[in-house]
Amino acid sequence: MAKFLAQSIDKLMLDMAALEAIPDSVVDKMLRSSADIALRAMTANLEKLGLVDTRQLLGSLVSVQKRSKDNKLYYLIYPRGTRKDMYVGAKLRRVSIKGRRKGGQAIKMTNNDVGFVLEFGAPRRNKKAYQWMRTALEGCADQILAVQTRIYDDWLKSKDL
Repeated sequence: MAKFLAQSIDKLMLDMAALEAIPDSVVDKMLRSSADIALRAMTANLEKLGLVDTRQLLGSLVSVQKRSKDNKLYYLIYPRGTRKDMYVGAKLRRVSIKGRRKGGQAIKMTNNDVGFVLEFGAPRRNKKAYQWMRTALEGCADQILAVQTRIYDDWLKSKDL
């Protein structure tokens, strides 16, 4: 006849309660490692497509941790900063958006603007859409899932589940 151990069921119930709330440290580790993989994939995709003319966009990609209004962690990956004027040969190429501020100063173009145009294109200016972010993220989706699964599995093993 099989023995029934109440201790084992109590331990299982406690483990299931702990499983409901994954600690922020585990979630952060999963998200941070996913953001690092995505950042490397975006950088590699920019280089593969040859979109590194001045290397400003490539060097401006950052991964920033944020919290939503309901206190959930997430990471944003985007190009940050304004574009610098570049010397091409002996001629200075100014990078600015068509327009002026109230004081007459030209509006500087940001790396985010350049990334947006390279992603979605600018049909009126005959700029092709490269979709460098989407293709990079689609290409590394399996790798991100594998890393997140490994981190989650390690956490489960630490709880003896």
